[in-house]
Amino acid sequence: MKPIGLSEDGESITIHKFHGDLKINDKALTNVDTKVITYLDVETTGLNANTEAVTEIGLLQFEYCLNNDCIVKIIEKYQSFQDPKRPIPAMITELTGITDEMVKGQTIDRDKVNSILESSDLILSHNATFDRAFIDPLFTSSQNAVWGCSVRQIDWRKAGFSSKSLGHLCRDHGFFFESHRALCDVLASIHLLSFKNHLTDKSYLNELYHSSHESVCLIQAFGAAFETKDDLKAKHFRWNAPMRVWEIQVKEVDVDGIIEWMNKDIYKGKCKAQVQKVPLENRFKA
Repeated sequence: MKPIGLSEDGESITIHKFHGDLKINDKALTNVDTKVITYLDVETTGLNANTEAVTEIGLLQFEYCLNNDCIVKIIEKYQSFQDPKRPIPAMITELTGITDEMVKGQTIDRDKVNSILESSDLILSHNATFDRAFIDPLFTSSQNAVWGCSVRQIDWRKAGFSSKSLGHLCRDHGFFFESHRALCDVLASIHLLSFKNHLTDKSYLNELYHSSHESVCLIQAFGAAFETKDDLKAKHFRWNAPMRVWEIQVKEVDVDGIIEWMNKDIYKGKCKAQVQKVPLENRFKA
């Protein structure tokens, strides 16, 4: 795909700074197929949700019209620091700009966030497995919600993009932003999703909404030989340490093809894989 800001002679690319102004079409008809969506992001003291803590949350709740494929209303915007009750590692401060002084004594309004999440039809983030691992223990309304992931549930490669990182995708679409602060990342992500996929002439947000509601199955490679681990990793299987099994979540329509591959290449004709349907509200849970 031709980069958004590519010059006519192909010798330069122009990108513009995004200042947080989202495309809102408040004139669109909203009498049918209107959904309430919340996009959120967290900054943390580290990567492991079992040992690390949230330092900042940012979220935006908006009304999205499926019929007109556009955002028609901003409902809520919220940002807050959270005191992790421990020093923030220097490398995290260098990455995010968040210091111990900024978060000291700060607390997320849990009632407000719970209310926002509870009133949403869908919760989105860029890497939902990471964000949900930190959000679920803090907010009961998240635990049974339907989540979507703008990393895994949009086919960026098919659309012509080699990287799924938020910064790279934004630059590929002609803009950059102040990254690694929660609300800035949220606004940039929503702006990115408002662009149309040149293959479908629908927005990425439209693709993400539909893919987040597709039937999904969990495939677990029980009894797979140790020497097949690299083959499984190459197919994006992940190691479930507590259960000691390689597993993957895929669209139900793709299950037969993966089982056929596993029977041939992993089990040599004696397939021991187990398949079960995953409730939508259980997707991206740690």
